[in-house]
Amino acid sequence: MVRRRKNLSEEDKLLWKRVTCTIEPMHEHVGMAAPGHKKPDDFAKKFSKLMATPKKVQPNPAKPLMPSIPARVPQRPLANQSLDHKIRKKIVKGRMPIEARIDLHGMTQNKAIRKLRDFLHRAQANDCRLVLVITGKGEMGNGILRRQVPNWLTNGELLNVVGGFQEAHISHGGSGALYVRIRRL
Repeated sequence: MVRRRKNLSEEDKLLWKRVTCTIEPMHEHVGMAAPGHKKPDDFAKKFSKLMATPKKVQPNPAKPLMPSIPARVPQRPLANQSLDHKIRKKIVKGRMPIEARIDLHGMTQNKAIRKLRDFLHRAQANDCRLVLVITGKGEMGNGILRRQVPNWLTNGELLNVVGGFQEAHISHGGSGALYVRIRRL
């Protein structure tokens, strides 16, 4: 099969000449230059329109967009947080049961911390291994309990009760709930 040569347009020819003008030979041997090769200065004069540098466009200083919800919600503390990947998989597939739940929706911080402490101490006394703490997402995904409960779980007297925690799977409440692993007495 024979391929036909594509004839270059005038614009393509000019562009090719512009490119070839900027190439320097690797070796300074006689005869290495292409036939009809002209100096770059000649082409710069002849095709100054093509070689003109484009103007830099200044970005429009518009108001910054509101950051996404995850960017506004402070990151949860890393200490004592994560559950083992295998445990999380077992929970999601239903092979590891959630033995107790508490819903903190609509509570004040003071009431919520008291209820949470009592709940976790009772769960530990009853030899529960895994509980679900439902905080809710709050307004715009930035609820106060959603932000504070992880801090409560990693500080103070709950350190002896909590073995780890992680955001729940979407089937159990997603970012509005936490799986909490309870330490044995």
